[in-house]
Amino acid sequence: MKDKNNNNFDNLKKQNHYLIIKKKENDNKRKATRKNIKILLLTKIEKLRNFISNQLYPSHFSCIFCGEEITKHNQYNTCEKCYKNLPFIKNKQICLICGSPIKSLAEICEHCYNKRPYYNFARAVFEFDSEISKLVQAFKYNNSKYLFKPLSFYMANIYKNNDFNCDFIVPVPLSKEKYTERGYNQSLLLAKQLSYRINIPIKENLVVKIRQTLSQTMLKSSERKINLENAYEVTNRKEIKNKTILIVDDVMTTGSTINTISKLLINYGAKEIQVLTLAKTNLYKTKKETQNKQFLNLIFDKLEKLEIKYKNKRLKRKELKTLNKQLKSIKEKYEKHIKE
Repeated sequence: MKDKNNNNFDNLKKQNHYLIIKKKENDNKRKATRKNIKILLLTKIEKLRNFISNQLYPSHFSCIFCGEEITKHNQYNTCEKCYKNLPFIKNKQICLICGSPIKSLAEICEHCYNKRPYYNFARAVFEFDSEISKLVQAFKYNNSKYLFKPLSFYMANIYKNNDFNCDFIVPVPLSKEKYTERGYNQSLLLAKQLSYRINIPIKENLVVKIRQTLSQTMLKSSERKINLENAYEVTNRKEIKNKTILIVDDVMTTGSTINTISKLLINYGAKEIQVLTLAKTNLYKTKKETQNKQFLNLIFDKLEKLEIKYKNKRLKRKELKTLNKQLKSIKEKYEKHIKE
């Protein structure tokens, strides 16, 4: 009987020892599994982090201006050479209202002095020159939608370094016809990304364009105002009461479109309108270019008349002197005009 009890005890002891070993093995397996899962998750996190990092700051991409490859992290997608030559408005004296570069010591340009706009002030990143024009053309008409990301960084910097203080953003809308034709609204793309960068909400359908208008680029200033009459509408008037609103657009030329929308918002109770655009036309330069063109046309007409008068004529000494005086007078007028 005693031997039998001893055998049972030994068997139980063996079974218990087996269970302990088995438990340790299972624990080790669980630990190994947990460790493998942790390694797997950390690997996935690292891959995801690298993917996001490459999306935000690619290790290589092309300059949006010249197309040359850039190897350093650069949120503007702009090479050093192009960046140095960009026509930044912040480095120039500007009108305190419309933000257009001015050459006089006055704080307000002639355009704003003669007729104050409905918006409080406008600022832009660049002066609208030939290089910026090419970029904007690609952005608007060549389906280069990717440009909204680097360009929004430029705009966000201007917002942060000026006296902006807005409740929300309103992009300049397109008509349904124009949106269908283009497939996207470039101002909305900029506004959405800007909203994310400066942490201010966007009301993308608060202002809508209710009718198609002619392209503003081919119209005179007076014609632009007539062209935009009753073209826009506010969808929710309660949302704009006593609000400071930021209007966002790609390019501001004479400001007719933005002023029309500003007037609409002010009439419906907005407290203040501020404007931020990617580029701004230099009104002083535009006016000067127009004057130069008119003057050169006048000179050309005079020379053409002289040519017709004397082309097939044998000139006497007196007539040669007269012609010489006329040419000298034209030359002096041209040189004086250039100096001005």
